Amino acid sequence: MAYFEGIQDMLNEQVQLAKSLKIEDQLKGEPKLVAGFHQAYVGETMIVAGVICKYVTMEVVERQHIIRKADVPYIAGYVAYRVGPVIIDAFKQFKKNPDVILVNGNGIIHPRKVGIASYVGIVLQKPSVGVARTQFCGELKDDKVFVDGEMRGFRVRLSPDRQIFISPGHMLSIDMARKIVLNCIKSGNHPEPLRLADLYAEEVKAKYEKDAAKGSSKKAE
Repeated sequence: MAYFEGIQDMLNEQVQLAKSLKIEDQLKGEPKLVAGFHQAYVGETMIVAGVICKYVTMEVVERQHIIRKADVPYIAGYVAYRVGPVIIDAFKQFKKNPDVILVNGNGIIHPRKVGIASYVGIVLQKPSVGVARTQFCGELKDDKVFVDGEMRGFRVRLSPDRQIFISPGHMLSIDMARKIVLNCIKSGNHPEPLRLADLYAEEVKAKYEKDAAKGSSKKAE
């Protein structure tokens, strides 16, 4: 990742990256494998977990994770620079090559169209989708999200008190991004690749904390 002296540098890069966005379907046929990425934290240590599922059955075919210290602070609108490079490195550990990437966060529902899913998709040149639990920006009209007067994605209600916001990241149309995510929802809770990646991240986090506690105990002895 390039070195940024401040927010203005990140903003400038987002403006440049937005020029290479392709919000159109680049898939050849229906996807076969879909990856989901989620993250957990222990202080400033990030645990980024990736899970690849078969698109039709949601059967898990591969899992990978990375544990790394966060070297960029959390700044709303620039989360891609905190988590994106770690997702990209985790993706590169996969032995399988998923057709689509689902990311816990936004795609083009973003002031400059470069949410974390867009960032990851552009860098990896893979179709990507952002799935967020809250509306980051824009205006909601009939379950469609508009930013600066442009329709950028959808809200989907999973239950009376649970909703997600879907937007393409790169190389997918808005309608196809929505279709893929809805096909991945099996339990009514969250798209399966993201739900499983969340569980995997928490599993790795628990082990990390347990190992850290053992290490502290040994030092105390």
